[in-house]
Amino acid sequence: MLKPNYKKLLEPSLLLIFFLSWFSILMPWNKLPDPDAFYHATIAKLTYEQGAITSFPWLDLTTLGRHFADQHFLFHVLQIPFVNIFGLTQGSRLSSITLALICMMVIYIIFRLLKLKPAWLWAVLLSLLYPFSVRLILGKASPLAILLWMISLALTSLILINKKNISKSSSYIFYFLFFIFALFFSLSHGGWIILPLSTLILFMGHVLYEKALFPGPFKLVLYKLPWAGLLAGLLGLATGILLHPGRRELLSFLWVQVIKIGVMTPSQAIPMGQEWASANLGELLAASSVFLLIIILTVPGLIFAARKINFFETDDELQKFARLSVVWGILVAVLGALTLKSLRFSEYFQPALVIWVASLFQLIDWKKLLSWLSLDGGAKGRFLIPVIILIASGSLLARSVWNGYHVMHSKPMFMDNQYQPALQAISQQAQPGDRIFHAQWDEFPILLAHDQRFKYVAGMDPTFFYEADRALALDYFALTINRASTTQEQVWSVAHDRLQAKYALIDTERWPELAQIFAQDKRYIEIGRGPDAVAYRIED
Repeated sequence: MLKPNYKKLLEPSLLLIFFLSWFSILMPWNKLPDPDAFYHATIAKLTYEQGAITSFPWLDLTTLGRHFADQHFLFHVLQIPFVNIFGLTQGSRLSSITLALICMMVIYIIFRLLKLKPAWLWAVLLSLLYPFSVRLILGKASPLAILLWMISLALTSLILINKKNISKSSSYIFYFLFFIFALFFSLSHGGWIILPLSTLILFMGHVLYEKALFPGPFKLVLYKLPWAGLLAGLLGLATGILLHPGRRELLSFLWVQVIKIGVMTPSQAIPMGQEWASANLGELLAASSVFLLIIILTVPGLIFAARKINFFETDDELQKFARLSVVWGILVAVLGALTLKSLRFSEYFQPALVIWVASLFQLIDWKKLLSWLSLDGGAKGRFLIPVIILIASGSLLARSVWNGYHVMHSKPMFMDNQYQPALQAISQQAQPGDRIFHAQWDEFPILLAHDQRFKYVAGMDPTFFYEADRALALDYFALTINRASTTQEQVWSVAHDRLQAKYALIDTERWPELAQIFAQDKRYIEIGRGPDAVAYRIED
């Protein structure tokens, strides 16, 4: 038999191996799954070489040229050793997998602290959910942001469900941790506003639970909430903003990044990143995967096979799960609605969904429920029902796993050497500060990664260009949006006259119509080409 200490290490060790294997399989090793990964790795490299990046001369035509702040500063700092040792693309992939591993192991620990049994199974199921699994290894700050968000909300939950059993000294430790993790959050991700809002939603769920069971003054319930924790979190966020290297421009930058892009962008007029697209109800249900089936089974379970709960005994473990399910249920509902507005919120919706479903799971006598579902079918019924549930669960999970793998490996774009041969021809002739015309905003991170000496047109998000010069941005994006009807003179007017570009790099696979215009117009002199793009010098 294994010694007790080894037994405790066995489960997390096996989980670590599973997560490492899964994310290594999911990750494509010859390309980056998202163009933003090129940007993040490049900024990490420049941060190491130059210090914190506080200006953005590469996109001077956009609002970033005037108001830039590295909203992912801490993430870029953490990427530095990976990029320096392994290079931009390989370093990006390895840092993504490392942060994804840490994120999932911490989430597993959170499940154990909340006593959501079996914690290992909930963690495995979450890691297989699409798009959560993909978001963790896109080369972005998502795993770091999710990690800090989950820790902070887990601390809030522990205080809410154990408030009467927590000493003052322990509370002070919790509040200090709120402060630290909120500070890190504001240095890691521009969407830090989600942290205090999520905390308030958990408070709301706690108030509803208390009022449903215990009659009494509403003010008393509000008074007993751990407001000190929320205040510590807000102080942490504020401190992070004050310590941020780009603090002077941070709020102006985030106004465009969070409000203009996330809420007010006219998506019908300019192209948007897929993560900002709204989800339909079917996509939201698909994101729920196997947990949707558990929710469906929970309804008869709570009616016919609920475990006996002593709602008025604060030390009753089932009562704590009931409180947890109400508190997180409201948060899941809000995040689900936000996901319908933007797929970006799925990375918060899915881990919250798992905690909610896992807490409901603890309230049901599953042996009794399966017996009830067999409807007196005898041994055959008691065998068939679990088999049917397992097959349905396996099918939903397999679909989620395949979706993630297919998305990561099917796209031919964003190879490690994407555009490199064509851009190299421009690099040999162009002068520092020359503008390079490129057809779309999502090509910018790749071009920046290959050469930081030039100015480009649009990048990071089309809204940054749209907010700086709406007329020019609309005409620029129309070249590819309306590419079937785009004329030579329209292209020349935008590229030469208004953008004053000296060179152009055209992706021949994505924009064949635009490539044909450049090839047929003698005012563009071809100076090099690669398998995916052609480089031109624009004649005056």
